[in-house]
Amino acid sequence: MVASTHNYQVRRTPTFLKHLVENRARADGQVQRLRSALVDLEAELARVLAHRDACDSLIVNFTKFDPAEIVAIRGWLGRRGGRGKLVAAIREVIRLAGPTGIGTCELMDQLLVIFELNLTLAQRQKWRTNSLRGRLHELKVRGEIEPICEGRPPGNAQQRWRIPQRAVGSLEALAKSARTLGVQVEVANDETLHDPYEHG
Repeated sequence: MVASTHNYQVRRTPTFLKHLVENRARADGQVQRLRSALVDLEAELARVLAHRDACDSLIVNFTKFDPAEIVAIRGWLGRRGGRGKLVAAIREVIRLAGPTGIGTCELMDQLLVIFELNLTLAQRQKWRTNSLRGRLHELKVRGEIEPICEGRPPGNAQQRWRIPQRAVGSLEALAKSARTLGVQVEVANDETLHDPYEHG
């Protein structure tokens, strides 16, 4: 029997490809979360539009005032709970993101849904600069969160945040934190979470 002359080599997946796949999976997760939030927002929009139309009908029937001339009152975060609740929400969203963390823009999207804020693009940028950046910096200084990409400012859109790994603890602890937000999870064992970027 003639021995095979073929040399078979196991090819390792390039590191850049692993990160690319991870980034794609993370983006897909964000798309799914935003689509789910969009369904809820569309239902809320329909309800609010019906309420506004009813108000307009009453105004037209009982006054000579044009409802279109009424200047809209835009909601702001203070009416939804204030600075304390914003800090608490930031902390919990980042905690639930796990060791891979969450990007600033994705974090902002989730916070806007939580606090039911409907902002224009310009208002989103202003809110990220004036409100979110300060709270992220505050949590970072207190050691409650850490940036994954050092050197970028707290409000940088490409920055990612996570709970310091020494504070993450077990899967059960993470599950307990999730339950505080009403998310029911089951943990099969009590394995300690490890940073996927660590080698060895």
